[in-house]
Amino acid sequence: MKRNCIFVVNIGNFLTDYSRHSFLNACERWDCDYAEIHDFIRPGYASCSKHIGPSRLRGYHKLMMIDGDTVISDHAPNIFDNLNQENVLLAVGDYLQKPNHCEKWLVGPYKIGTSKVLTSHPKLKAPPPDTFVNGGMWVITINADSLALFDKVMELLPEKPQKYMEQGVFNIALHNDPNIKLCLLDETWNHMIPAGEQPIQEYYINHFGGDARALLKSLATKYEHAAKSGPQA
Repeated sequence: MKRNCIFVVNIGNFLTDYSRHSFLNACERWDCDYAEIHDFIRPGYASCSKHIGPSRLRGYHKLMMIDGDTVISDHAPNIFDNLNQENVLLAVGDYLQKPNHCEKWLVGPYKIGTSKVLTSHPKLKAPPPDTFVNGGMWVITINADSLALFDKVMELLPEKPQKYMEQGVFNIALHNDPNIKLCLLDETWNHMIPAGEQPIQEYYINHFGGDARALLKSLATKYEHAAKSGPQA
C-alpha cells in the first residue's frame, strides 16, 4: 500500500528546526513520510518549487504541502483522514482570514496576483474571493489529474515574475480545472497570524507569514536554545 507524505520547500535553508520538528512529529503521529525540496526552479519565483513536488513524489498516495513558515501543533489530527475522495484538493481560504478580509487584500494578492494571467488567457475565469485559497498548505491525492493541475500552474506562470503571482496562478489553475474539486477546510488548518498577535495554540497549523515571521524567528531561537541546553534536572 502506498504511503502518504508531508513535503516542504526549503530553499536557502529557510526552514527553522522549530518548524521542521513540528513536521517530523506530525509524520510520526500520522505514520507518513517527510520530504524537503531544495531546488530553485524559476528565477523570481521563490516557492514555485512546491508545484513540482507532486511529480517528484508521485510514488505516494496522498501529499500534504506545507510552507516552511508554519508550525503543526502536537494535537493536530491526521489531516490525510480528511481526504476520502480522489480528485479533491483540501486547502484553507485566504480572503476569509482576519488579516486578509479587507480591501488591501482584494487589490493586492487577489487582483495583482491574477490580472496579468487572466488578461493573457481570456478564456480563463477568475476565482471568486471566497474560494481563493492560501497556497501555504494543501492536501491532494496523487494521480494523473492532480499532476496535470500542477503542470498547468507551471505553464501559466509568466516568465517575468510579479508579487503575489504564484498564489494567484495556482488559484486560477485550480478554479478552471474541470477534474479537481476544491474542499475548503476551516481556519484551524492554516491560521494566518495577524501582525502583533500570538499563535492560537488550539489551532492545528499556525502560519507565520508576512509580519509574523519575526515572531517565528523568536520562537525558533528559544527552541534551539532549549534543545542545546538539554533536559533540566
